[in-house]
Amino acid sequence: MTRRMYAEDTKVPVEKSRVEIERLLSHYGAGSFMYSQQPKGYVLAFELRDRIMRFVLHRNVAPSETRGRKTAEERAAQENRRRWRALVLILKAKLEAVHSGIVTMEEEFLPYMQMKDGRTVAEWAVTEIQPALEAGTMPRGLLGPGGSS
Repeated sequence: MTRRMYAEDTKVPVEKSRVEIERLLSHYGAGSFMYSQQPKGYVLAFELRDRIMRFVLHRNVAPSETRGRKTAEERAAQENRRRWRALVLILKAKLEAVHSGIVTMEEEFLPYMQMKDGRTVAEWAVTEIQPALEAGTMPRGLLGPGGSS
């Protein structure tokens, strides 16, 4: 049995999800929202506690197991709506976890924090960690002063 995707059949338009995200972020004290459509997908950026957070919703073709006879364009639009609903869910959970004191803002949002060079911490870390994982070592910068692998 194939497991269904979250919000697989949602009818909620992307625009409504964006408005919901803005309200949610405002409620938790975020500001300076930005949405962008780029070749790789959609970008959501916002300021939270003097940090810029950036989330990317990568373009992806809907799974071929989609039921019915939808066109590729309809499947892509449905997948886009589904992903925006998932982003709403992710942000609600992260913001409430921080607000409730379960985690700190840095712990919960660290991968999405944008650094001065424009990359997120996750984008930086993947480029640093992947070669080390392949080599069976740890990057020196992650070991701390004087650390060795």
